[in-house]
Amino acid sequence: MGQPCLRGRLVTLRPLREADMARRVVWTNDPEIHRRTIGIEVDARTEEDLRRWFATLAQDPRSEQWAIDLPEAGYVGDLDLHGINPVAREAWVIPFLGDPQARRPEVLADALRTLARYAREEKGLERLMVEVLDQDQETVQVLRDLGFDQTDAIDNLNGTLSLIFQAETSQLVG
Repeated sequence: MGQPCLRGRLVTLRPLREADMARRVVWTNDPEIHRRTIGIEVDARTEEDLRRWFATLAQDPRSEQWAIDLPEAGYVGDLDLHGINPVAREAWVIPFLGDPQARRPEVLADALRTLARYAREEKGLERLMVEVLDQDQETVQVLRDLGFDQTDAIDNLNGTLSLIFQAETSQLVG
């Protein structure tokens, strides 16, 4: 991914790098992260697992991974912009907030606004969708505060629901 850095008010988004996987594996194996992103604890992942994941995503022309950097902490999480559909002018976003400093609502809000501006201005996308677990009420609240509307709820059959949100990029950057 050869994109430049994207600057928000609080965050800088930059292309996710393979070197980031060492830090991401620690977060991926955190039980609190499991609760927020999967809903249940799963087997530990290795750095090699994440390197393979990263290599696979890097090959997908409809997917971009953006690292979230904070000036005081560096890499604190990432946003996966995937399923980029230039015909429908939409894409999905998966926020992954690893470092506790990234879990502040204003950090995620700034990262999503910054990505929405890029999606609209550079990719021509008009709509972003986000899937988040009902257990992750902090992210749900940020999405609602930004103006995302919940459009669906999917039973994951493990005691959690995946909530589907969408918003127009013009609304997010306006």
